[in-house]
Amino acid sequence: MARYAKEHKQATRRRIVETAGSRLKRDGIDGSGIATLMADAGLTNGAFYAHFDSKEDLVASTVADQLREQRERYSGQSLEEIVRGALNTSHAGGMAQRGAGS
Repeated sequence: MARYAKEHKQATRRRIVETAGSRLKRDGIDGSGIATLMADAGLTNGAFYAHFDSKEDLVASTVADQLREQRERYSGQSLEEIVRGALNTSHAGGMAQRGAGS
């Protein structure tokens, strides 16, 4: 069995978590099987089990990662700044579509 450096293992785990984050947002937990997630990441199912005990373990890691990123992104901002930023990005496309159809 090949041994990988710690950095390689961390990078592979990160790749799996990031891929899972995208897929879970798009298809939900039930719509995201291990084989599909790993194919998206360009890895084998065996690589999954080298990093996670179960799908539930991956989901928990992915959610924790997403929450950490949000906390870092919004750290130091007031609630008003967060809401204004969310409205600007979330509603910009909708406003353009409504304006085009008017």
